[in-house]
Amino acid sequence: MNEPETNDDRTMSAYLDEDLSPEARAKVDALLEQSPEAKADLESLRSMIRVVASLDSPHAPDNFLDKLDRRIRRRRNAISDRLANSMISLPLQLLCILVILVGATIKLMSVIEESRPAVEPGSAVHAQQPSPSAEIPESR
Repeated sequence: MNEPETNDDRTMSAYLDEDLSPEARAKVDALLEQSPEAKADLESLRSMIRVVASLDSPHAPDNFLDKLDRRIRRRRNAISDRLANSMISLPLQLLCILVILVGATIKLMSVIEESRPAVEPGSAVHAQQPSPSAEIPESR
């Protein structure tokens, strides 16, 4: 199966689980005989496995799934409520912005109109503009 290339945790774990081919297992056995460091690593891994195996399995309370289901439903409902509220509030917000823009435009137009100088019928500005009733000479 796995060929041990170095003294790594995967190889040592496979060795402890008896998950190595006979050739790979022989290589690890040879490594363990030659290297005190590899032997210490294997013992450390063995003791860690024993500690983990001695731990109690956590148990969920009896009503865990019911509580989880209620919490998920509440969050789902909250999300759909927020979505529904945004679908209502967004058009109202846009309408308010539109009303404000129209009001500002009307106010700006009235300010511009008030700030224009009044043009009297006999003034120079009025004299430069042709009157609508004046005849336009024909060009031949």
